[in-house]
Amino acid sequence: EPLWVDIPPAPAIVTNPSISETVAPSVGDPFAAVAGTYSGTPVPSLSYQWFADGVAIPGANTLSFTPTASQLGKRLYLIESAVNTGGAISTATL
Repeated sequence: EPLWVDIPPAPAIVTNPSISETVAPSVGDPFAAVAGTYSGTPVPSLSYQWFADGVAIPGANTLSFTPTASQLGKRLYLIESAVNTGGAISTATL
């Protein structure tokens, strides 16, 4: 008799993450993103990584971020990843 394993559904985006600021961030002025929401069982765990011009910023892995002088003038964005036992999905705030 075959053994069937139910694979839970992978996370799916319900709402995209977003950056709450409407103006460009400035050096030393923290700003924050709003987490997205995802479907999936079990409930997905979320992780974050900020980028400056496509390069991951070391240690910048929470919803809030405070730019330094080295990020001035660069395109900053956040990638949020949702993971559960069914799979993973990543979404960027652009």
